[in-house]
Amino acid sequence: PAAPVEAKLGPLASGNGPYRFAAREMIALAQLKDGKTDEARKNFQALSDDATAPTGYRQRAAEFLKAIGG
Repeated sequence: PAAPVEAKLGPLASGNGPYRFAAREMIALAQLKDGKTDEARKNFQALSDDATAPTGYRQRAAEFLKAIGG
C-alpha cells in the first residue's frame, strides 16, 4: 500500500534534502502500484517539471507519464 511509503518517505520528499528526488519517485511508484493513478500522475508531473531534478529522474517521470496517459 502507498500509505506507509508516503508516511516514511514524505519527510525526505519535502524540502531540499539530497534524497528528495528518489523519495518523490518512490512515492509516485507506490501510488501507481496502489491504483492511485491521479496522485501518481501529479507526482510524476511535478518531478518531470522540476528543473533542479537530475536528468534521469525527469526522464523516468516523463516516461511514466506517457505510460499512464499523463
